[in-house]
Formats: sequence, C-alpha cells, structure tokens
Amino acid sequence: MTDEQKKKVNWLSRAEANEDYIAVLKLQIAREKDAALLLLEPELIQKVEDSIQEQTEKIAELVDVRYEIRKAISSIHDPELEAILVRRYLLYETVPEIARQMFFTVRTVQRKHLKALEKITIPQFGGCL
Repeated sequence: MTDEQKKKVNWLSRAEANEDYIAVLKLQIAREKDAALLLLEPELIQKVEDSIQEQTEKIAELVDVRYEIRKAISSIHDPELEAILVRRYLLYETVPEIARQMFFTVRTVQRKHLKALEKITIPQFGGCL
C-alpha cells in the first residue's frame, strides 16, 4: 500500500472511532439530564444545560465526518467499489465479511479496495493529506 493510500485509509477510518465517542457522549448527556432534574439552583441547572449543548454540538460534528466520508466515497462513480468502501468504512465490516457478502474472494476484495483507494478523491482539510 502506498503512502497516499495509507493516508486515504486513515481519513476514511475516522468514522469508526467516532461511533464509540458518540455513544459515550449520548450516555453523558443522559446522565447530565438526570442530574439536572435533581438540581434546584438555576446556576447549576444552566451549567448542566450548557454541557449538554456542547456535547450535542460535538455529536453533530462527528456525524458530519460520516457525511464527508460518504460524499468522498460517492466521488468514485463505481457502484461496486463504492459498496466495498461503504461496507469497510461506514459499516465497519472486515475484508472477509465483505468478501462473503459480495460473493468475492478475500484477495478480490483486497484488490478492489486498493483500486477504490486510487480512485477516491479526499478533500484537503487542514493537512489531512
């Protein structure tokens, strides 16, 4: 795999890491909402509401990452290659799972994955590539 392909893989892989973070933020929001119900002081309630707002905004940013990735994948204009990238980077399937689902060999998926990485156009965000 070339350095450029590795950079593209790293860029595409951002969504999976975000999924866990989103789950944690949602849990934190739920707990803070529960805590807010117990608070009687307006100042403390406002702090909890501000925290919830910040976490909600962070979730929105993380969801935007998935949108960026989906948009980049659609730039390939090849349904088969797009399906491989969607399965790998948005559905988090392993190469053997993709091969099984798409009725390919593992080697074929690996080869098509590299071809898709060559074709994909990744936006230049703050030196990501």
